[in-house]
Amino acid sequence: MRSKNTLIAVVEEFMLANPHVTQNRTIAKLLVGKYPMLFKGIEHAREVVRFAIGKRGSAYTTIYTKPFVEKLEAMRANIIPQLAELPDTSPFVIPNYEKILVISDLHIPLTDMNALMLALEYGYNKGAEAIVINGDFMDFTTISRFIHIPTEMTVKESLEVANNILDEMQKLLEIPIIYHYGNHCERLDTHVLMKSPELWGMAGMTLQEQLKLKERGIPHVSGIRHMKYGGLNIAHGHNIVKGVFAPVNPARGVFTKTGVSTLIGHCHRTSEHIEPNMNGKVIGCFSTGCITSVNPVYNAQVSKHNQGFAMVELLDDEGDFIVDNRKIIDYKVR
Repeated sequence: MRSKNTLIAVVEEFMLANPHVTQNRTIAKLLVGKYPMLFKGIEHAREVVRFAIGKRGSAYTTIYTKPFVEKLEAMRANIIPQLAELPDTSPFVIPNYEKILVISDLHIPLTDMNALMLALEYGYNKGAEAIVINGDFMDFTTISRFIHIPTEMTVKESLEVANNILDEMQKLLEIPIIYHYGNHCERLDTHVLMKSPELWGMAGMTLQEQLKLKERGIPHVSGIRHMKYGGLNIAHGHNIVKGVFAPVNPARGVFTKTGVSTLIGHCHRTSEHIEPNMNGKVIGCFSTGCITSVNPVYNAQVSKHNQGFAMVELLDDEGDFIVDNRKIIDYKVR
């Protein structure tokens, strides 16, 4: 009969020759297949593997096991790539302000400043305690994949306008601002990564830095995250309403995709969908209008866009809320 030490030596030799195989049970199966006369079965082989790597408790961690384990770990470290740190997709929790003003889709430099001032004035009069910029604050047409006119405002000029608007918003309302990325906001970072990836990571290359969000004390929420305000989820919407959902009723599309109370921008259309689930819990989904032209050149004749914004109020500590989803028509808040 083979001694335990002999079997361990066989296992060590096999594992060093196959460091890419990391699961003990898989190693045991391979050992039984290669050495059917040495091992009684998979569980026997697995037990010897555990002895070899010192996983049978401190009493079984022998002197000759430790050097083998160290060598095996070193070999595996070289051939198994380290997992990249995954991006943060957790929700950003908005503090429990009593009321917030939600605006989206300014598309600077295509912003309708009269509409923006109406939204800010409404928020001020209604006692908004914070402003949520829910995506597409910037447009960045000239670095998009779509055709653009060379004489359009440059990226540098657009960023200057954006910084001026942020300055005015902070001065006028003197309340916190939260900045959520939309698909157009992502264009600057995407352009750098696609055209000049060697510049990525250099100081000042991101939109977050260009808008001085950190210096302004404005939290930045990436486009792959959503926000939570009490029982309401808030997201720009470009990762939610896609395909057949957007043209009919954006809010209905949001309900179908998320199944939870959610408010989005992105579609440039005011809509809502209220529906109870099987347990009787009422789900409310909403989309807000835009703060830019409702007749964009890419769809000027049949555009269904409208200008608008939303006021959201928390009612209690349970997260209940009211969405006051407003439209701007003929420069009047409806």
